[in-house]
Amino acid sequence: MTAMRHRAAIHLTPEEARPMALTITKATKAGGLRSGGDSHGAVIHLIENPDSQPLYNLGAALCGAEPRIMWSDWVPESGKVCPKCQRKLDQSN
Repeated sequence: MTAMRHRAAIHLTPEEARPMALTITKATKAGGLRSGGDSHGAVIHLIENPDSQPLYNLGAALCGAEPRIMWSDWVPESGKVCPKCQRKLDQSN
C-alpha cells in the first residue's frame, strides 16, 4: 500500500498576497567619472538592499553592474539613473 502525501493548503490574506516592495539604495561607482570632472557623467545605479546594509556589503545593481572599487553613497541631485536599473525596477512594481 502506498502512502499518500497530503499538502496543506496555504491561504494568504490579500495583504500577504501582495508582492513585497523592494528596498532600494541609490549609489554610484566609486572612482573617476566618465567625464573626468565634476558630477556631469555620473550614473546612479539602483541596488536592492532589503536589510539596509552598508554599501560595501552590497552586490550587483539591478542592471547587473558591479563597481571595480566599491559603491559610493555620493549621489548627485541631477545625476542620470541607469536606464536598465530603472526598467528592472519598473517591471518589479
